[in-house]
Amino acid sequence: VNTEAWCAKLTVLKELIEHHVEEEEGEIFSAARKVFSAKEAKTIAEEMVKVQTALKPKVDEALKEDIKIFNNPELGTSFTPEV
Repeated sequence: VNTEAWCAKLTVLKELIEHHVEEEEGEIFSAARKVFSAKEAKTIAEEMVKVQTALKPKVDEALKEDIKIFNNPELGTSFTPEV
């Protein structure tokens, strides 16, 4: 595995995803402001925080495994996500 080439491809992928998310958020949030009241938006935001908080440990675990595999590709993957 060519680490330099892999890092470059990963950087490009990251930038593409970030750009896509920014575009989607702009469109979605703009549309949502027209549909939801301030109270509804606050409720949705509070629920999102709860979901993010609940999922953070699983995301962190998956990222640790990804980093370990990235640094040692010969290890393969042993992470099995819980559904």
